[in-house]
Amino acid sequence: MRHQPRRGRHGDGWAVRVLRAGLRALSRAYFRLEAEGARRLPRQGGAIVAGNHPSVLDGILLWAISPRPVRFLIAEDMYRHPLLSPLFRALGGIEVSRTKTHNGDALRSAVAALEEGQLLGIFPEGTIHDRGRMRQVKQGVALLAMKSGAPVIPFAIQGSREAFPDGARAPRPRPIRLRFGEPVVYPRATAERIPEEEVAGVREDIRRRIVGVMDRGTARIASRRVPGWLERASIALAASAIVPLGSLLTLTANPSLDPAAQR
Repeated sequence: MRHQPRRGRHGDGWAVRVLRAGLRALSRAYFRLEAEGARRLPRQGGAIVAGNHPSVLDGILLWAISPRPVRFLIAEDMYRHPLLSPLFRALGGIEVSRTKTHNGDALRSAVAALEEGQLLGIFPEGTIHDRGRMRQVKQGVALLAMKSGAPVIPFAIQGSREAFPDGARAPRPRPIRLRFGEPVVYPRATAERIPEEEVAGVREDIRRRIVGVMDRGTARIASRRVPGWLERASIALAASAIVPLGSLLTLTANPSLDPAAQR
């Protein structure tokens, strides 16, 4: 039987809930943020939320729109950043070493989080990409799914690159939509070491499912009409918080887990 996370652990305290609600409201005002299929995110129980990664905004938007906190895998140099480390720790971030020989520890921590009933966010491309087909997908997401037995919820984010492209100093008020696909559960591995061909098969299936969700989002995500005065006022007000936050986000990255060893 899996254990449910205790209230107040891993970014579930009252202060964090207030922060998430504030970010959600600001994002809806500034980016006209929408979430399609968010009901597929479970209210309890462990699950892996895996999607494309076109912008540094993606993680914070997923965290804000989710009905409960999402824990992310964070590269060690960012996790230990003197300014951001306290925030990452408070939100339950899982440190991923840049040295492959130590990534097995991150894998075990991530599997333990899933077994405790937590929601884990991962970008399988390993870094920011906007090539549309997710050709580079790392094996970490497959290992997590197979070792934990947790459902994988594919998602796609559209518009975040237009809102905050590489090199931009601040986010722009462009519409963004998150779209969530149907959960899928893969057979839980019982062996300590999983054959590479099985991992590759699950990895490709997850990639295909994410791309499928992306392909269903080809329609325009919002009207390009000129906003009215009330909407312009909301955007301007939200900008006072969103723009400074954007400068902090440029310091972060969300690489996915790709352990060299499956131990």
